[in-house]
Amino acid sequence: MSMVLGGLRLAGLLGGTGGNSAALVVSEGWALYNLFIIAGAVRAVMQHVTRRNTYRFPLHVPVTVHIANRSLSGITANLHEQGLALLLSESLPEAASARIEMHLPHRTVEGTLVVRESHLSNEMNDRSLWYSSGPFAPETPAAADTISEFLISFMPRQVEASGKPVLSA
Repeated sequence: MSMVLGGLRLAGLLGGTGGNSAALVVSEGWALYNLFIIAGAVRAVMQHVTRRNTYRFPLHVPVTVHIANRSLSGITANLHEQGLALLLSESLPEAASARIEMHLPHRTVEGTLVVRESHLSNEMNDRSLWYSSGPFAPETPAAADTISEFLISFMPRQVEASGKPVLSA
C-alpha cells in the first residue's frame, strides 16, 4: 500500500513530494528491492521439493549385496523407512536392482535396492569405499516390520547421543 501511495506522490497526483523527491525515490527503490527479495524467497519455497520424508538413521549394519551373479559384503551408511545407503568396495551401477540381505542383530531381512546414485564416499574418512543409495523395498511385510522395530529400538540411543533426556513411556 505504501508503494502505491509513494508512486502517486512521485507522479504529483497525491500531495506532491514536499520538495524531498530524492528521499522518496530512494525509499521507493528500497521498497522495490525488498519486494523483489521476498518474491524470490516465496518462489524458492514454493518450488522446493523434499524427497525424504523420514529420518535417516546413521547405522552401520552388515549387508550382503547380490547383483549380476556376484555377492558383495558391505555395511549401511544410513537406513530409513523408505531407503538405505550402502558402503561397498565396488560401485553399483545406477538404476540397477540389487538383492540386499541386511543382517540385523536378531534376524536377517531381504529386499530390493534400486540404485539411485553411486559415488566415492567420504564416510569414515575412507575414500576407497563406494556410497550407493536408493529406495529399498523389503521382501515381505514381516521384513518391513522387523526393520521398523529395529529402527524404533535405536531411537532412544539417538536421543541420548544428542544430549537430550530420553522420555520413557
